[in-house]
Amino acid sequence: MSICNRCGKEIGLFEGLLSFNKITNRCRKCENDVLNIFNNFRHHFLEACYSGKISDHTILQFQNGIAQQNLSWDEALLFIQNDSFSLIERYLTSAETDGGISEPDANYIFKLQQLLRLPQINQSAFLERIQRLRFITNLRTGRLPSTVPSVHLDAGEICHLEIAATYTKVNLRSVKTIPGRFVITNKKLNFLSESGGWKILWNNIMRIERDSQSIYLELSTKTGNGRYFLKDPLLTR
Repeated sequence: MSICNRCGKEIGLFEGLLSFNKITNRCRKCENDVLNIFNNFRHHFLEACYSGKISDHTILQFQNGIAQQNLSWDEALLFIQNDSFSLIERYLTSAETDGGISEPDANYIFKLQQLLRLPQINQSAFLERIQRLRFITNLRTGRLPSTVPSVHLDAGEICHLEIAATYTKVNLRSVKTIPGRFVITNKKLNFLSESGGWKILWNNIMRIERDSQSIYLELSTKTGNGRYFLKDPLLTR
């Protein structure tokens, strides 16, 4: 004999196969009721998502509503988990399109992840993207980082970034790719590779074009002029 953990109804042995869910321990009628409740919750959650930022008060109202229906908040969150992912993904994509993120927006996303109890693996992936956006925001606002480079620099020279880069050398009859790395300092842009490299002074850069995979440097000198492919071109802005 099975007993529904929501309404307390006893389910007979013969009707149990069709009328009882052994995973949720609920009878068929309660399963249908719960599905309707969760669909209604999802509808209001999506409305809140598109009407503005979700507040603590809104989440508390949702929690109270689910509790009044004698249901688990964790189960309710699992029901809207894909929508929760989409919500945070939308915020992050918007910030990436803008090329940066403010601290209040970053903190809001962190808070949402906790409120919506997203799996740790997804939180880690979102955290990496937020950290990247914070780094880009600092670059745009002139707060340049300093790092220890893999090569010796001149006295008083500060390395801001070292990143893998591949230079595309265009000749009359061929195109050659030269793998290497950028060492970006307060004095110049260094391109280093096993086959040789070069130094580009900042005042020799006349124009920069960026796309999702590369940057194109138009220089006042011939050496180093051309396209460089990078894993994350936004980091060089």
